[in-house]
Amino acid sequence: PTSTPTPTSTPTPSHTATPSATPSATPTSSATPTPSPTPSPTCSDLSSVSLSDVEFHLQILPGDQVHPPQDWAKGINTTPITVYGNTAYSATPLLFSTGVIKFDGVSDYIALPNSWASEQFTFLRKSAQDYTVEAWVYLNSNKPAKIFNSINTSADHGFQFGFATGSSGPRAVVQVGVGTFGAFAAAVTSPDDGSIPILQWVHIAAVNSNQQLSLYVNGEHKGSSSTWSYSSGPLWPGGPTIKDTYNVQIGKHNGPCVASWQPPGCPWYFDGYLQDFRISKHAIVTGVQRCLFPPTQLYNNSVTPRPTATPTPTPTPTAAGLRFVLVR
Repeated sequence: PTSTPTPTSTPTPSHTATPSATPSATPTSSATPTPSPTPSPTCSDLSSVSLSDVEFHLQILPGDQVHPPQDWAKGINTTPITVYGNTAYSATPLLFSTGVIKFDGVSDYIALPNSWASEQFTFLRKSAQDYTVEAWVYLNSNKPAKIFNSINTSADHGFQFGFATGSSGPRAVVQVGVGTFGAFAAAVTSPDDGSIPILQWVHIAAVNSNQQLSLYVNGEHKGSSSTWSYSSGPLWPGGPTIKDTYNVQIGKHNGPCVASWQPPGCPWYFDGYLQDFRISKHAIVTGVQRCLFPPTQLYNNSVTPRPTATPTPTPTPTAAGLRFVLVR
């Protein structure tokens, strides 16, 4: 019998692959640039004042408790000072590990001789002269007080630096007087913002720069006067000259007490402690900086006691000849 042929299998059609879609490239998002931080203002460094610019410096150094008060005046322009009341060295409250000058707020103050001070501080009333008046202060109370006063004995014709009473604490005040009884060419009072506490050390500075007077508390700008203009000459038309009736006192108001316009408490004795009171012919802060670094140590006018230098030993002479060494 004839065999039945095996049917040929129909080939399975090969599967046509579906072409994969070419993915479109996802656009790379550019990273948002991080904004550059606003640069901090460059603050002035009070320690950069040249010694030659310092006109007066009152400072207590370690060991000054056994020295007479006349030794408290440091720097190149020293003068005899006269201490009144119970003004004295105090071991506390410490500032930079040394003692300070204590004022009791009742009768304590320091006076400088008129013959010297009238010449020395005339520049404080010249608007074109840049200068800085500064101090570390520790106030015991919130009442008017004068740190430095160089006005004429018959009216406010001079420079005064101190504190007024505020509802939130003391307020720093600087005034340059050129008229009778309260007429000022330039005057600045810090805001009543509690930035000057009592029973704490605070650094205050008055800076005259480009004929503008400004106040700084712990390095922070606290206000400026408008541009002012005044130069040497009579205190007021027909009045005495700058040189003849100036009194300069530290820790007390030296002018008349006029009840009609001055606050109670005149002569406003300073109740607290003082260290590193300094006047220099240098505007440590320019108009654009508006900040300064309070000092972190005593000023080196003769400032932090310097170690005694070890003399360089004189070398043994050699055969080549003698060599002389100057030992300082």
